[in-house]
Amino acid sequence: YVGTFSKVLFPGLRLGFIVAPPMLVDPIVAVRTLAGRHGNPLDQQVLARFILDGHLGRHVRRMRKLYRVRMEALLHSAGRWLGGAVTVEPAEAGLQTVGWLAPGFDDQAVSERAAEAGVEVGHLSRYCIDTARPPGLVFGFGAFDEGEIDAAARVLAGVLEREAGRAAAGGAR
Repeated sequence: YVGTFSKVLFPGLRLGFIVAPPMLVDPIVAVRTLAGRHGNPLDQQVLARFILDGHLGRHVRRMRKLYRVRMEALLHSAGRWLGGAVTVEPAEAGLQTVGWLAPGFDDQAVSERAAEAGVEVGHLSRYCIDTARPPGLVFGFGAFDEGEIDAAARVLAGVLEREAGRAAAGGAR
C-alpha cells in the first residue's frame, strides 16, 4: 500500500509512505536509497510525533465526517437542481465523483459552458478512449461547503437548460 500525506494533511508536506510485507522492506529501502531525494528529516520527525500522539487519527476521522456531509450536499443539490439531466453517483472514496449526463449531452461542451459560468466540473471524456461511453462530469466536493455546492448546482442547472435549448434549436450541445 502506497500513499502520501500530501492529500491527507496538506500538499506542501511532500512525505509519503509504503506499507509492505516484512520481506520487501529491505529491497524497498535499497531502491529508495538509490532513487536519491529524501524527505526532510525534521518534517518526518514532526509527522511521526503527530501520528504517535493520535492527532492524525483524529484529523482523519473529522475530515471523513466533513467530506461525507459535503458529498451528501452534492447528492441533495444535484437531485434538487439537476433533475433528470445529471445522475450523480455517491463516492465510495476520495473527494470526487461522477455525474452521468442524460443522453444527447456533450460532456465537454457542458464542462466548457459551466467554466464560463464560473463552475469548474471536469468532463469524463477527457479520461476516456472509448467514444461510446455515456457522457459524464467529474464533480469535486472536498473543498466546498454546502452553500457553495448548492449555488454551483443551481448555476450548472442553468447551463444544462441552455445546452438542452441549443440542441432543441438544432445547435451543437
